[in-house]
Amino acid sequence: MKNRNPDLNYLKYFYYVAKLGGFTKAAAQLKVQQPVVSRAVKLLEQDLNCKLLERQKKNVILTVEGRKVFEQCEGIFNSVDKIPDLVQAFDEGESFLFSFASSDSLSFGILEKVIRELRKDFPNVIFQHQSGSITSFIDDITNGNIEMGFFFNIPKLPNGLVKTKLASVDFHFVAKKSKHHQQEAENSFIATIASTQRPEDVPLLKKYKSIRKNAHVSIISNSSITRKSMVLAGLGVSLLPDFMVADELKHGHLDRIGLPEKFTLFVVERQASYRTKLKSQLIELVKQIV
Repeated sequence: MKNRNPDLNYLKYFYYVAKLGGFTKAAAQLKVQQPVVSRAVKLLEQDLNCKLLERQKKNVILTVEGRKVFEQCEGIFNSVDKIPDLVQAFDEGESFLFSFASSDSLSFGILEKVIRELRKDFPNVIFQHQSGSITSFIDDITNGNIEMGFFFNIPKLPNGLVKTKLASVDFHFVAKKSKHHQQEAENSFIATIASTQRPEDVPLLKKYKSIRKNAHVSIISNSSITRKSMVLAGLGVSLLPDFMVADELKHGHLDRIGLPEKFTLFVVERQASYRTKLKSQLIELVKQIV
C-alpha cells in the first residue's frame, strides 16, 4: 500500500457505489457521469494497491479490503450527510448562547423590544447582553466571546474589527421640567468622561457652556441610565439620546435645553464574521427602533 492518504473524492465515489450497489445508481445520486465514478474507484484501487470491488453485471460485491474501507467511509460520510440537518435544526431554533454588547443607553427601552421580537423567530436562543463602552469589549469581540456590539463613540479599532454605521441619533441636553430655568440646576452638568480626562476638558461640557456659560461638571457617571435618573431627580442637566427621553419629553417630565446634538450609532463586529439570520435581524431591529 502506498504511504499516503487516499483522495477524499475517490473515497466518496467508492462509498456511494458500495452503498447503492452499482456505478449507475451512484452516478445518479452524485449527479455526475457514470464513467467519472468508474474512473474514481479505479484510481482509488490503484492508490491503495488493492481490489475493493468485484464488478458483476447488475451489482457489485465488496472484497474483504473493500468492506474494511467501506466501514471507515460510513463513519465519515454518514457524518457529512447529517450536516444539512444539523444546520437546518440550528436555523430553526436549536438552543444556543448568543452574546452581544452595547452602550448602556441601549439597555433600557430598546433591548427589551429587540429581544421580544427576536424570540418570536428564535425562541430557544439564550441572549447574553453586556453594556459599557466599546473599549471594554474590544478583546472579547476580537476573540469571538462576543459576537458584536452597538456603540456611539468608537475609537480607532484594531485590525480585524470593523464598524458599520446604523443610524444618526439626536441627543438632547435635558433638565427636569420643574427645575428648568433654575440657575443652580441648569448650571449643574452631569457628565460622562474618560478616565484620562479632567472634568473641565469634557467636550460635551464645552458644548453645553455655549448655551449656559456658567455651567460646570457637578456629577460624573458613565451610566446614561444613572444620568437620566439624576436628571429626573432634579440634580442637573445631562445629554441623553432621544429614544431614551422621548416619553419624558412628551409627557412634560423633562425639558430640552438648546438644540440637539447628533451622534452616529455603529455596529462593531469582526471583519471576517458571517452575518447569520439572527445577527442580521438583530442589526435591523436596533436600526429601526433607534
